[in-house]
Amino acid sequence: CPWVSIKGTKYKPKLVLTLDIHENDLPIFGIIEDIVLFNDTLVIFKCKRTNTVAFDDHVFSYE
Repeated sequence: CPWVSIKGTKYKPKLVLTLDIHENDLPIFGIIEDIVLFNDTLVIFKCKRTNTVAFDDHVFSYE
């Protein structure tokens, strides 16, 4: 499936999702690699998990 829309949000490969919050309060991000749709009701995102090192106050983003 090249993309899917859920409640007005369009999800497609290479989009970054927040998967969880690590015990050190840093987010765990995942990059969508593939989207699987079952019976037009169940959506599964295959994600590549990334490593969050720290929050950079200068650019106000995670690295």
